[in-house]
Amino acid sequence: MVSGTLRGLLAPRGAPLLAGCPVRIAFVAFDFHRLHASGSKFDESIPLKEAFASRGASLEVIAAPDASVGWGRFDAVLPLGCWGYHEDVQGFLAWVESLEAAGARLINAPALLRWNVDKAYLLRLQASGAHVAPFLHFEAHSRPDLGHAIEAEGWSRFVLKPTISANAWKTLVADAPPGSEATQLAEDILRTSGLLVQPFFEEIPRHGELSILFFGGKLSHAVVKLPRAGDFRSQPSHGASVLRAELPPTVLERAKAVLRAVPGEPVYARVDGFLRDGEFQLVELELIEPYLFLDGAPPEACGRFCDAVLQHLQAR
Repeated sequence: MVSGTLRGLLAPRGAPLLAGCPVRIAFVAFDFHRLHASGSKFDESIPLKEAFASRGASLEVIAAPDASVGWGRFDAVLPLGCWGYHEDVQGFLAWVESLEAAGARLINAPALLRWNVDKAYLLRLQASGAHVAPFLHFEAHSRPDLGHAIEAEGWSRFVLKPTISANAWKTLVADAPPGSEATQLAEDILRTSGLLVQPFFEEIPRHGELSILFFGGKLSHAVVKLPRAGDFRSQPSHGASVLRAELPPTVLERAKAVLRAVPGEPVYARVDGFLRDGEFQLVELELIEPYLFLDGAPPEACGRFCDAVLQHLQAR
């Protein structure tokens, strides 16, 4: 562990926190990313810094990747501001590997970060019995007959996106059968990434998409993101509004079932999906850099997050 007079040195993996030594935590943001949620301009590092300070810990915002950063001076590294990693996923994974090799404590764990980079994880979750919304998955460099595949599913409208993406990047909604725009986009995506094809989920523009936040495996809070009129995108950066949500027990249980299917124990997780006939359908699971919607959460949510991180460090 690195702390106090040991600052700058790396302790063995799994070393306990030292009594009386301040805990130092890095909140990592890529240097090309302005640290706020576009559309709400809410910097989540600010309330988290205050909440950690009230618990005797410090949170420092660090631009990364930066070879000059002495990661050994931190007890934990949170990649919560690494938005845009999908634009250079190999660089991001190399950075994760370098921190892991140096013994830095990434939260979530490096294995979970690597697993969550590619939305092919939906295949594993589906196989485990999680209620995943319908999708088709095509490997990178494959040459699928997109029109035939969509026709076989009976979808009249569909969505294309890379399996490595975020914030509706390279995402297209189109009517079946796929025309030249959809076909060309699919070919472009498949040159470097897997391809995810889904039916257009009418429930999201009509009723919104749920984001359910878990800290330390326990429910913290949930919000519903309502796309603006005429749009399908549920991100605040695309004009969606955000409201606090109360979860029926059946929805909460399905979200918990998703976490049970994860190959590891995330300290933080955001489960995204929608309701179809009252049943929760998973669209995405975010374990790397989820926006935590602290601006729409109960006041105690920041404390819940900090407690989950500190308890994780203490347990190790």
